[in-house]
Amino acid sequence: MADDKKEYFWLKIFIFVGYIVVILVMIISAGTLPQRLILRQAGWIIFILGTLIWLPARITIRKYHTSLPEAYRIVKTGIYSKIRHPIYIGIEIMYIGFSLVLYSLWGLISTVALLTPLHIYRIFEEEKLLGKVFGAEFIEYKKNTWF
Repeated sequence: MADDKKEYFWLKIFIFVGYIVVILVMIISAGTLPQRLILRQAGWIIFILGTLIWLPARITIRKYHTSLPEAYRIVKTGIYSKIRHPIYIGIEIMYIGFSLVLYSLWGLISTVALLTPLHIYRIFEEEKLLGKVFGAEFIEYKKNTWF
């Protein structure tokens, strides 16, 4: 399990750097989309929607003091009763919305091209670890939840 902790630590660092890179791309490329008020308004709505998915998921994880690789239980309450990875989904939606707020074409592209693959890889690693730790319980949870 010590190797899992070390690998997971570096994965978290790599994804954090990805978040910073995409934010910088958004800021640097602000204004590369047509500057229409409807885009900015849609961006704020999308950003708020992402926040409404991300925030309750984050609160739930904190409430149960469970995060990988030290997870001691599978959280199956709240939004986790329907979606296995709401934090990543919420972050993706928030980044897409904020890219629109800034009129950043390259922010949209980098979100999809950089963050989405990083999240998919992290989800793959998390599910591998959860399957190893929780076995049949996690397999059953996967059957009853989306992504």
